[in-house]
Amino acid sequence: MSGVKSDANFFKHANNEAHPNASIEFDPVVNEVYMLMSLIGLNKLGAAQSDEIDAFLLWLSVHEPTYFAEGFAENRIPAQSFAKIRSLNKREFFEDFVSARRIARNGK
Repeated sequence: MSGVKSDANFFKHANNEAHPNASIEFDPVVNEVYMLMSLIGLNKLGAAQSDEIDAFLLWLSVHEPTYFAEGFAENRIPAQSFAKIRSLNKREFFEDFVSARRIARNGK
């Protein structure tokens, strides 16, 4: 959590003239883990899961399986779909996921 706080502190004081050339290293893994932990917390509080949340969790479970219990993605995704999902960039995956959900829900 200290990484999150130090990043927030950096941006809070970004206009500080004492360090005009200061920079920060961006680590997307920290964001992924922070988002995952936040979603787990929301789930425990009983918040409804949206298609966007489901898409993020599925994408993350395919690309970062060590974040999840063993077999998490494999139990939810047919083996023949794994390679296809891995080949999509985030935007393509999200658009395909939301479209498939819409079709499954509405039949269109």
